Parts: sequence; C-alpha cells; structure tokens
Amino acid sequence: MDGSSEVRVRFTTRLEDEKLGVGSGVELVVPGSVKRKGLNEIMIQILGLGEGDQANFEFLVHGALLRGELGKLCVQKGFSVEKTVEVEYSLRGKPVRAEEEAIDLDDWVCCVDSLKTEDGGCIFACGTYSGNLKIIEGGAVVSETRISERAVKSVNWTSRSRLVAAGADGFLRSFEVTKSFKLRQVLIGSCAGVEPFESTVSVGKDRIAGGTSTGSLVIFETSRESNELLSEIRNVKRPRASYEDVIRAVPSRVLEGHSLSVTSLAYDNDKLFSGSWDGTVIEWEAETAQRIRTIPTTMKAVTSVSVSSQLVAASCTDGALRILDFRADSSTPVVSVRRAHRAVANSTKWRPDHEHEVASTGSDSAVRVWDIRAKLGVMFKRTQAHGEDGRGLCLSWCGGSKLASGGSDGVLRVFTFV
Repeated sequence: MDGSSEVRVRFTTRLEDEKLGVGSGVELVVPGSVKRKGLNEIMIQILGLGEGDQANFEFLVHGALLRGELGKLCVQKGFSVEKTVEVEYSLRGKPVRAEEEAIDLDDWVCCVDSLKTEDGGCIFACGTYSGNLKIIEGGAVVSETRISERAVKSVNWTSRSRLVAAGADGFLRSFEVTKSFKLRQVLIGSCAGVEPFESTVSVGKDRIAGGTSTGSLVIFETSRESNELLSEIRNVKRPRASYEDVIRAVPSRVLEGHSLSVTSLAYDNDKLFSGSWDGTVIEWEAETAQRIRTIPTTMKAVTSVSVSSQLVAASCTDGALRILDFRADSSTPVVSVRRAHRAVANSTKWRPDHEHEVASTGSDSAVRVWDIRAKLGVMFKRTQAHGEDGRGLCLSWCGGSKLASGGSDGVLRVFTFV
C-alpha cells in the first residue's frame, strides 16, 4: 500500500456532541496519500460544518495518531488493502498551558504523593534526602517529622488519616495522620532477614508491598486481624512519643523474581507490577503472589513504573520512556519507546482520567507530559524545571489538573493545567 493506492475507511467517534457525532459509521474510499489535514477537510464536509465552526480534528488509527500519510501508517500496522480501516476522530486539543507554584522545602525531594480533598484542594506528602516526611497544604509546610536517619525514598497516602513510607534505612513505616497533620507511627515493618528496602513501597487492597536491594519483594498484610490489633493499641494510654506500642510487622510473603534492586512498585486492582535495576518489569498476581510474566526493557535499568489498566509506563536509565501493554499476548509487548530525557528518566506517572497521557521527569531537570498516541507527542514541557544543574526525581498527579514534581533543588513544583 503506497500513496497511489486507496484506503476504505469507516469513521467512528466518542464525541458526545450530537452535531459532531453524525460522522460515526460513515464509510468511504480515500487516497492512501491523504494526511490529517485532508481527512479534516473531508470530515468537515461530512458534518456539514460552516466556516465559522472552526473545527479541527485528530484521527486515531488503531492507537496511533495520524501524522503522515494514511497509506503508510496502514502498512506499518500491517493492514490489508481489502479490509476497512477504522478511523476514530476527535477534536484536536490545544497546547497545554500550566500555572506554576514553587514550594521551597530546603532539601532534596526524593518522593511525593498527593491526596485530593473533598473541596478540590491537594495535600502533598514529601520524603526528603535527610529523612524528613513533610506535609504540604495550601502552598505551605504544615507538618515536618524526622522519621529516618537516611533518605525517605517512597511515600503513599492510603487515606486522609494514614500514610505509608519506606526508605534507605531498611524499614517500612505506617503513620496515623491527625486533623492537624501530626504523625503517630503505628506500624514498622522489618524485613525478617531480607535485605533492607531500597527505595519503594506500594499500597494495595489489604496489603503493602516493599522492594528490596537484593531484588526481592516483601508483602505485609493489612487485613482485618491487623486492623483489630491497631484498634486495641490506639485505646492504650501511653507516654507521649513512646513507640513501645508500635506494631513490629514481618512480611507474610517474600517474592523472588528480580536479580537486582527493586526500584518501583505499582498495584493495579488484582495485579502488582515491579521494576528493577535488572532491566525487567514483572507482573504478579496480587492475591496469590504468583509471578505471571517477566518483560525485559532491552536491559535498560528501570527507575519507575506506573500502571493504568495494565498499560505500564516505565522510565529507564537511558532516558527513555517505554510503554508496555500487558494485555498483549506477546512476550515482549513494548508498544513504544521514546527518548524522553537527555539523561536518566527518574519518574513517570499516568494522568488520571486521561488514558493516553503520561508525565515524566529526569536528571536533565525537565518535566514533560506525553500523548502516547503520537510519535513525538509532547503536550507540555518545562525545561530546567529544577534548575540548570538540577534533577527531577519524583512526580505525583493530584486529580487530572495538578502535577507535582520534586527535585534536587529542594523545591516542590506544582503545575496546574488550564
């Protein structure tokens, strides 16, 4: 199939506007050389739009935005000339703009997690290189607690009243958070002979997973029995700052799968995904803790994983952002590889409620948001977000409108997309 050939297409759309939806189901034959602008003109005619409507459409062909000739894209996708190609049309988005807020934390921000409040605000929990856990609300630090002698590398809100953190000192910690943002440690997890936690923790239903420097995963159960024990302890009177009543938990399971340090973990419903310095991403069954399969990322160390409906984004030490589709039958379901950063890509996070958009940051100091359907697909970029010589280290979305990024400049930057 080349530019001189023809392609039979059937248009589909998910647009809810009745006027714009009438093109769905229309079939016609178009030249193989047609590009986005050509299809845009055809769609305007199909919909009967006037000059004042200013319609501008994107066209999606089996997960890829049309950026060249339709015929060439069909060849890349392996479509037969005898088959009808489904083309989904949608309104083309405008370039993303963002307002920026800088919150000075006076220390490297190693990790961040956000919690959206009922009134639409955001509360951020940040772990620092010096071992502090800081809580930020309304652009200011409202709580600061020293929880470790070494860096806090991972933090997760489980609810407004509970935080889980892990770091380089070898322990997982769970905290109760009061209405005034005071922290009370209620659980500390040892590794029971397993090497210390290196950098990561993830919270799933009734369980917490931690990654270790030897490549093992450790699973702590937080089921009904644990909650009952916590309830009993909360009712015991104790001296202030006493930690004698803190539950000292041991893992219920130790999972072996990686050959080097586990750098990132992410639960997705009944699945757990882990990334490692060994260059692999492993899919686990959360309930049974059974390994489902291991996917290599061309042997580039994985620094972070984020999952959305089993579509996994993996940031890597070569600066690349790799998208893995674990719904595919192939043993190497790499959907796309893009050079996201000029240095190590340190973190990636899917944008909530935007299934094709993912953010990344890296040691080149940049923060970017990508549309994975396009080859280049940069929707938003902020170069030198953490200073000329700084590093972007961590990311967290608060809803779909705010993106927080922490870095080596000691600043938490919050981008609000407008």
